[in-house]
Amino acid sequence: MLIGITGGIGSGKTTLAKELLKNNFPVFFCDDEAKNLIATDSTIQQQLMDLLGDSAFQQGVYQTQYVAQKIFNQPDLLPKINAIVHPAVINQLSEWQKKHPICFVESAILYESGIDKKCDKVVAVIAPYTTRIRRVLHRDYTTCSQRIAHLPLVIKKTRNQLSNNQLQSMADFTLVNAAGKNISELFEDIKKIIATFAN
Repeated sequence: MLIGITGGIGSGKTTLAKELLKNNFPVFFCDDEAKNLIATDSTIQQQLMDLLGDSAFQQGVYQTQYVAQKIFNQPDLLPKINAIVHPAVINQLSEWQKKHPICFVESAILYESGIDKKCDKVVAVIAPYTTRIRRVLHRDYTTCSQRIAHLPLVIKKTRNQLSNNQLQSMADFTLVNAAGKNISELFEDIKKIIATFAN
């Protein structure tokens, strides 16, 4: 059984997935695998340079800030990047899944990438819009000036993702990770969901 975990940035889905991993549940992290493929797969690297220009890589290193700025200015680039990377990630997931009778896959774009079609069940982790933005700003930026400067980009990223209502309507289960909720509470919530699978 493959169980998908999804949610927007700042929802807490990755924190929950890491807690599952810490408790010996197999978890496939799509974003980590995508980064690994971009760093090591020469075919993918060439396709990305053809799309984004040679500046997308400097001495073999993917220039995430350069790419993020291009996507900010040209949003239509994102689905084209995903069309290059996602099929390779799904292939890796298919091979990995064969080793585990019950496992999890974590992805912010589970539905957009088509990975949900491989899942037996999907758990959506949601949180209020303002809570998510605050979490991302405090997680990724250390100073007040950095947070102010990056606020428009974080808001844009959040608005470009599926809404809480959309996720709730599509997922089999929903976990609400509002402000003040800690990871142990969220983990207890998903353990109750796992128990339903066992039954």
